[in-house]
Amino acid sequence: MGGLNRELDREVEGIAPDAEAVLRRYPWPGNVREMRNVLERAILLHSEREVRLEDLPAEVRTGSAPAPISAPGTPGFRLDGGGGIPTMAEVEKMAIEFALQRCGGNKTKAAESLGISRQTLRTKLKEYCLAGVEEEG
Repeated sequence: MGGLNRELDREVEGIAPDAEAVLRRYPWPGNVREMRNVLERAILLHSEREVRLEDLPAEVRTGSAPAPISAPGTPGFRLDGGGGIPTMAEVEKMAIEFALQRCGGNKTKAAESLGISRQTLRTKLKEYCLAGVEEEG
């Protein structure tokens, strides 16, 4: 987790035993890259200290073929394993937008839920051309 924590600016301590068991059973048709993407997404979209079973995509939890899903708040954006895997910048931008939406535009609360400082959030808002969002609240 250390490398992903540094890359994603998080402090996840581990994986819950039930989530680990599911990760071990899943066949990983996309190999290590797919597993890394699943873990990155779980870490980015959830603020807990460990990756939990409910943080994993349904197809991993059930062991079934990946089903396309839309990311919250981004019409037409799909994570479908068929070339539609977003870049880390896209995932980060999506997580920021989602956190701001969930926190009613409160940047301090959004930054806390993302596990980053308010200043880091302000920098990311500018980086992703979300300056209009940054000016609100």
